Amino acid sequence: MMLVAQSLAFGAFAWFAARLLSAHSSGVLPEAAPALLGIGAFAIALLSATFDIAYDAYAVETLDPDEHAIAPGLRSAYYFGGVLLAGAVAISLADWLGWPTVFAAIAGLFLLFLPIAFINKEKRASPQVQRTLRAAVVEPFAAYFRRKDAWALAAFLFAYKFGDNLAGTMVNPFLRDLCFTNAEAGVAVKGVGLVATIAGGLLGGAAIFRFGLWRSLWFLGIAQALANLLYAFTATNRGVDLIAANCLTSLPPLAASTRVWAYAAIGGEYLAKAMAGAAQGALLLRVCDKANAMTQFALLSSLFAVGRWAAGLPSGYLVDAVGYPLFFTGCATIAALPGLFFLWRLRRTLAEPGSVADNARLPSR
Repeated sequence: MMLVAQSLAFGAFAWFAARLLSAHSSGVLPEAAPALLGIGAFAIALLSATFDIAYDAYAVETLDPDEHAIAPGLRSAYYFGGVLLAGAVAISLADWLGWPTVFAAIAGLFLLFLPIAFINKEKRASPQVQRTLRAAVVEPFAAYFRRKDAWALAAFLFAYKFGDNLAGTMVNPFLRDLCFTNAEAGVAVKGVGLVATIAGGLLGGAAIFRFGLWRSLWFLGIAQALANLLYAFTATNRGVDLIAANCLTSLPPLAASTRVWAYAAIGGEYLAKAMAGAAQGALLLRVCDKANAMTQFALLSSLFAVGRWAAGLPSGYLVDAVGYPLFFTGCATIAALPGLFFLWRLRRTLAEPGSVADNARLPSR
């Protein structure tokens, strides 16, 4: 499946490059071009999701328990390295080389990495391929929810990063209200934040390897929550009501100390978030049933997105109601407590026979 998704993604980007080159050569954009490009973009997003699910299932099926510590951290580091390459680097090169050449280069990368997926075969026999929708989707879902800790695990995955997700949705508006320019905000989030995320993924894997999965989930979950206090300190340091519309009129220039606090907050929050995410990913690797890895990992990992979506709904209203200092303080405390509660509850159910993690050899520490 990974080979199929990569091959089709190569074809999609190559088609993008060809269509744009044809339009550039003729100097005329076809009337159907927007619709065709939209379909192509949708296809690429669908193939990307398919590859992620197949890759995650491959990881669950082939990694040994002693490899679960470092694998999620490395995956996070490589993933965000790819984000940097295909995002900021590609956009910058487009000004010099043009989009047809950039899309052709991205297609070439997919082709270049195809042999890696081909040569990395399973270390053991894969579970039998399911031939029906019921066997591939319905039964794995039913098998998961028959386990004793199914709901505890689902609640944990939804709530563990809720406070951080709540704060994260307001980082960009917060920087604008601090009077950061769009360019500087982009450097701060995409530059400092990306580097911190890559480092956090690697450090998270090292922490799991050194202290064990359970202790890491606790320590890194608390660190992830408390890192949002740095944003509260930044807002307090500004010393004025933060309204972007006033940046060009009544607000004083941004002080150097406030700028330093802002960069420290972004770096600290992204670092802690990536470390906690590595621990959360390691837990998923251990609790998924190898025989139903693809379906169950897709189900559990989708709870991340649901939690992120739900956290975004009230964030703007809360900032308007209480202001940035109290909002970020609440994200670091009140909003983080449910995740830690469900982590405690999950630990109790993981030890029970018949749980998702039964026989998964989760560390006791």
